[in-house]
This record gives sequence, structure tokens and C-alpha cells, in this order.
Amino acid sequence: MAGKPVCKYGASCYRKNAEHLHAFSHPLTAKESPSPSSQEELPESPPAAKKAKKEEDGVNIQSNTEISSSFVSPSAALEPCRKQIKEQFLVDMPDDFTQFWDFCKSLDSCHPELVLMSSLHLELVGPFHVLQGQLTGVPWQQCVLQDRYFYDPPELVTVLRSDDDRGFHLGYFRDDPKSLDCLVVSNCANVDCEFRIEGCNLFSAVRYVVSVRCTVYLSNSETLLTLGTFTHGRNLQTWDARFLLKNKLQDKSIKKTKRQELEHIESLIKNKAEELHLDMQEPKGLITKRNRTINAKCFHKIGLSVPFDKSTELGYRPLPVTDGELRKILDRIAACTIEAKRPSLMEPLQEIVTYVQFANDECDYGMGLELGLDLFMHGDQFHSLVLTLLPLAYELLYRDEYARIIKEHVNHSDRTPLNICATINTVN
Repeated sequence: MAGKPVCKYGASCYRKNAEHLHAFSHPLTAKESPSPSSQEELPESPPAAKKAKKEEDGVNIQSNTEISSSFVSPSAALEPCRKQIKEQFLVDMPDDFTQFWDFCKSLDSCHPELVLMSSLHLELVGPFHVLQGQLTGVPWQQCVLQDRYFYDPPELVTVLRSDDDRGFHLGYFRDDPKSLDCLVVSNCANVDCEFRIEGCNLFSAVRYVVSVRCTVYLSNSETLLTLGTFTHGRNLQTWDARFLLKNKLQDKSIKKTKRQELEHIESLIKNKAEELHLDMQEPKGLITKRNRTINAKCFHKIGLSVPFDKSTELGYRPLPVTDGELRKILDRIAACTIEAKRPSLMEPLQEIVTYVQFANDECDYGMGLELGLDLFMHGDQFHSLVLTLLPLAYELLYRDEYARIIKEHVNHSDRTPLNICATINTVN
């Protein structure tokens, strides 16, 4: 196409779709280079002319290179940050992570991490701190604890947290640390150890959270007193409900203004997701899909998935007790205040641990992973046993990154998540 406008990213452009290539010129790309056939048709130039032309082309190429190098694509600019995240958090981030950051920067270039604070009381945290340049030089042992809540398993990396008193947060969950196939899940760390699927990427998860908040602001005062839901019908009183009740629900303009704010951010998220062709499937379908692939539910309800060979039945075997029975065993041990009675109460648990040892010998590593996660989710009374079971299970499953994370987490005795950035800001 003659007279095409030059793409501002030049040769560094990362957009490869046909429509963009047809509409814009990209200097120094093969598409803009003269074809071999056209070069052959040119008459032979004298040696002096060839030398002059070569020097001229060298100047042109150099100047074009200087122009194109001044443009850096968003993905290229964030590539060093992604490498740093991998080194400090031990896992890679999916593409929607940087896409969501770019989206937030388009709304507030100065403080993209606070874009969702006024409407959803959510702040971008965890690996997003790397994109803000706040974790440079911090060792991985501290970074893996950054915004890691008490019940967060190694499979989770928190990326959004609320300012409410329930410890509500969202993060990427993946079974394998080397995989980019993630779900976005949520948990209220000050309420229980159960996690809930919110979406398959940050855009779908945040949009779903917005839709639930909108439901709260459409409710009347009587409904709010009993609704108190945040996601999936949880019987909790949300920040929104408390805020409205505090203001006695008299001023309808408060509800209207808040609802309009939520609807606006929902519209922006939806439009951006459509532009990026992202899957915006709601949790119900994702939960159904997840339930088909997991080996066991576990106490955290997201479930675990390990390789399982159906022909040999190797990889996973169920615990000899149900989740309910195991919880009762652990509850009795945790509630015991008489040291003399503990050995007899520990016997059923020790028997299960013996079964895990047999399972490991026979390559059914999923059993140890399940028991270890259940003990971890029950509370810190069983952390010593967790350190015996979980690191080994992860290493046997070639998930060594998770073994390193769980060791750091269990040894971090504080129930509140580590906030290195707040410490750095205080010192500065």
C-alpha cells in the first residue's frame, strides 16, 4: 500500500495481526525490503556507484535504526520486570497480568496501583510492586512472602488486596509453577481457609467482583441486613453493606453515585477485555471445568491436580478418611489442653501419615500433597508436620519452587502478610 503511515513502534512493533501490518509501514522489516526479483531486474552499477550507494544505504539504515530504537513496545518494556518477577516470586506471570497493568496505567499513569481503590477498595500488590520498581534488590525469600496471607498455599500469588478487615484478596492460582494456565481465586484470610474461583484472568475476575458489588448497591436496606454477600452467596457483611448501613441508607444519592462508579469501571473492563479477545467466562462454568480435572477437593475447596496414569493408576490415591473425618481428627488434637491425652489423639493422624509414606514409595505422590495441604489449611498447630510432608510432596512432583515457598511461609510465624514495600517507604 503506497503512502502507508509509519507505525510508531517501527521494527520493534509486537503486533503481528494482518490488519495492522496492512494499515501501517514497518521500516527494516522483511515486508518493507525490496524483493529479490526486483533487485535482479536492476541494471549492473559501476563499482564506484555501488560503493556510493552502499555508503548511502548504510547512513539510511543507521538513521532508521536510531528512529525505530526510540520506540519500545509495551511488552518489550516490561520484559525485564517479568524476568525479575520470575526470580523473586519463583513463577512467571500470564499475559493478562501486564495487560491489566497497562489498562490501569491508561486510567491513572501516576498511581495505577490505586485505580480500583475508590470503586472496589482493591489495590494492586505482590508482583505489581515490581512494575512500580519497589522490590529491586529484595531477595526471593522475602518476595514470596509479600502480600502472602495466612492460608495462601504455594500455588497462589496475591495480586489484589482489599482494605477491609476480612483480609479479602485475589491472586493467581496454578497447580504447576512452570505453567501459565492460571485461575484467579479469592479468599478472606480472617474468615476461613476456603478459596473461590472468580475468573480465568484478572479482567474477568475483577468484572465479576464489580457485578456482585453492583448487586449490593441495588439492594434495599432490609436485603442488605441479611444479604451481606461478596461472592458466591457468602453470609458476610461486605464493606459496601457496612458503608451503607453506617450512612443509615437514607441518602439514595450515595447508592446511586456508587453504583454509577461501579458500572463505569465495569464498562471499561469489558471493553478492554473485548479489545484483547480475553475469555470472560463467569465462575460457575470455571468451577465445573475445574471439578472435572482435580484429584481431590482439599480443605481450601479449589482442589489439587497431579499427574495420574489411569492405565497403571499411579500418581494419586485418596486419603483413607473423608475431609469431614480428617477435620474432626485435627479439631480434637488442636482442642486438647492435656498433654497426656495428645498421644492417643495423634494415633489416627500418625496412621494416615504412614499411609502417605507407603503411597510415596509406590509413586502416588498426590496423597502426601493432599494431607499436607489439609494440615496447612487447618492452622499453625500442625506446621511441623506440614514441613515434613509438603516440601517432599512438591519435590517428588517436580514442583520445587513450591517446596521453597512453603518452607519460607511456615517459618514466617506472623499471621499478617509481609509488606516489604511499606517498610521501604517508611525508611525513605
